[in-house]
Amino acid sequence: MTKCKELRTIVRDAADDMGIGGVMALNKLCTELTYERVSKVWHGNTSAKFCDVEYVLSILNITIRWSAK
Repeated sequence: MTKCKELRTIVRDAADDMGIGGVMALNKLCTELTYERVSKVWHGNTSAKFCDVEYVLSILNITIRWSAK
């Protein structure tokens, strides 16, 4: 069974696994987003756009499945 985690925990754990030391290092890899938008995803801000979350996770080699009910 999949464990439920907060977005920021998923992003930070994946970044740590890839040797990315923080939001500034992640921002350098996310060339298509501004620091502010990467930071929202890093901090798990609920105002982060879905497309930004998906982009940052793709940089971290994580795929996401969206489902609508």
